[in-house]
Amino acid sequence: MAAVPWREEALEKVVNSLLPQVDELNIYLNDWEKIPSFLDHTKINAVRSQNEIGDIGDRGKFYWCNKIKGIHLTVDDDILYPANYVEKIVEGMNRNKRSVVTFHGSILSTPKFSEKQTVSHFAREVQSDVLVTIGGTGVMAYNTENLKIDFDSFKCDYWADGWFAIQAMETGVPIIALRHEQGWLQPLPTDGPDIWGLNKKEDRASQIDSWILEYLLW
Repeated sequence: MAAVPWREEALEKVVNSLLPQVDELNIYLNDWEKIPSFLDHTKINAVRSQNEIGDIGDRGKFYWCNKIKGIHLTVDDDILYPANYVEKIVEGMNRNKRSVVTFHGSILSTPKFSEKQTVSHFAREVQSDVLVTIGGTGVMAYNTENLKIDFDSFKCDYWADGWFAIQAMETGVPIIALRHEQGWLQPLPTDGPDIWGLNKKEDRASQIDSWILEYLLW
């Protein structure tokens, strides 16, 4: 997980929802003055960006990807995860062998990111598993035996979903958005900027479109 300081209250709720379900929780704290006391836990590995390689945005959730072996779940700091989240996402992996699975995904039919079709939103009902172009890395799982993600291949700090999708595509590993009920995953209210709002700005949007075209991600 990557986390920003203006979401500290939400982060504590997220951590409490996930901690009983995971073996280890890695958290990259972008530009935090200190590590919050609620992250002092034997299962938690929290680092401050100032002591690592600096503020790296949403790319921080993949900071440990070259070292993790087995099932790797990537999560966000503003989503409340249900008590059976890990159970359900692993069930989805078992249904979709050798695939990346997620609860949020979009299909690109043109090389314009603004024209993507969101076919699976994490907070809304999705009735069946569906193949997508880009999966949401905030509700995602993959097995490192099937897909090796290279942290250094993420070319910016604000489009982790896209860079992950490109690596999966180039490796021939499909991304499947899993069926789920509405409200099962809940967005948490937060203040401050969010990455998707910033990515709608003209300079970022045009840069993302150029990468989609360059890597044929559509």
